[in-house]
Amino acid sequence: MSRKRKGVDKYLAVERLVQAELPHLHGFFSEEDEYRGLSIKPRPDGTFLAVAMGYGSDGAPMVCFGQGYGVVGALMGLDKTMQAGNWKVDKFADGHKE
Repeated sequence: MSRKRKGVDKYLAVERLVQAELPHLHGFFSEEDEYRGLSIKPRPDGTFLAVAMGYGSDGAPMVCFGQGYGVVGALMGLDKTMQAGNWKVDKFADGHKE
């Protein structure tokens, strides 16, 4: 098997795993019109904070937060917050999507 093929197989395996285990996060990343960005930062208490930035149905900039131990824990927390629909208006964003 070629080296390139192994890379493709590994990517597809990870893609399927993320889709299965973090379906809301995966869906968010798949919607280019809604996705604005993702930020993950360590916190002083040893946890990580994940912030997803997107747009609401009216075009308003929105944010969603998740936290957990390690980057994966923060992404898992973010997926749960997305599942609950706990998006908030992004007070620091420039404005509505055109």
